[in-house]
Formats: sequence, structure tokens, C-alpha cells
Amino acid sequence: MATRRCFGAARSSDIITDLLLRFGPVLQAFHSQILSALLPQLCSQRQAVRKRTISACSNLVLSCNNTLYEKLIDHLFDGLMSDQNNSQVRTYVQCVAAVW
Repeated sequence: MATRRCFGAARSSDIITDLLLRFGPVLQAFHSQILSALLPQLCSQRQAVRKRTISACSNLVLSCNNTLYEKLIDHLFDGLMSDQNNSQVRTYVQCVAAVW
């Protein structure tokens, strides 16, 4: 069951990535909810889910407003400042590089 849930998280991140790439400006009313759904996925135990979430975040910042961008950057910097394992730190660094 856990494998199915992880596959679902990875697959949903792929769908969100594609939607944001193609229809980002049209989906602006939903950007806040999308970001709220993506942020917890950055802490996933599965690297594939984190990688796909980074891609979705990078597509989100192409059309989001400054407030959401600042919220994402603040979240990433807070994550970098907290005591995390090396894998989690790498995820935050990669995401910062993708959205900066």
C-alpha cells in the first residue's frame, strides 16, 4: 500500500508539473493551493518524489506572484537552516537552484 501511495505522489507531481508548464498563468487562482500541496512533498522519503516536486516548483515560479515566490524561498531557506540529513539538505539546495 505504501508503494502505491508513493507512486501516486510521484505521478501527481508529474501531472502538476505538466499542467503548470502548459497552463501556469491560467491556473494562477490555484497557485497557493498547489504550493501548499508541493511543500510537504519536498520532505518525502523517496528521492523520486522530491525530484519531481522540484520540477513542479520550478514550473510554478514561472507564473506565480511575488508573495508565493517569497513563501517558497522562505520555506527552502528555513529548511536549509534546520538540522536535516544530507539527503534533505541536497533537496533544498537543488530546489533553490531550480527556482532562483
